[in-house]
Amino acid sequence: MARHVKQELEEINYQEQKLKQSKEARRQLKYFQDQLLAKYGYERLEEYVNECLTYQSYKRSDMWRITSQLKREIVGCCETCNIRYGLQAHHLTYEHLGLEAFHMDDLQVLCESCHRRAHGILYHLPYYTAREVLMLLFGPMILSEKEMKKYQIDREKKRVEKKINEMV
Repeated sequence: MARHVKQELEEINYQEQKLKQSKEARRQLKYFQDQLLAKYGYERLEEYVNECLTYQSYKRSDMWRITSQLKREIVGCCETCNIRYGLQAHHLTYEHLGLEAFHMDDLQVLCESCHRRAHGILYHLPYYTAREVLMLLFGPMILSEKEMKKYQIDREKKRVEKKINEMV
């Protein structure tokens, strides 16, 4: 019984600590938003994002790093499975790409496995080639027509071989 009470007290202490961190993270987010608005203004930021920013360059930017870090600190655990480590920010929509600091509802906090699942990537990434991982992430748009036909033929061969092996 004492162990159970001790665990409950530890959980309560942990939740209080996370609440304080969340409040601090919200304060930091507000400060970050104010800095961005004072320096650029929302319209100028929106114009820059729409005309100049690529997804890859944005994901490497300080703006994304700060925004995703603040979102992870505010939420504190995976929104799907409640794990508290290995957290990543996941875009629910790309409507406000580059302006997530002002649209935090467009982001979801997920652990690494739930994030992979959200993108349709299975747990066994080492078994996929780099090209297959890109296919899972971005679909056929990254392949030329010739590569796409070869990919489909290879996939069909593997499927047939698997059925034959199951029958034997």
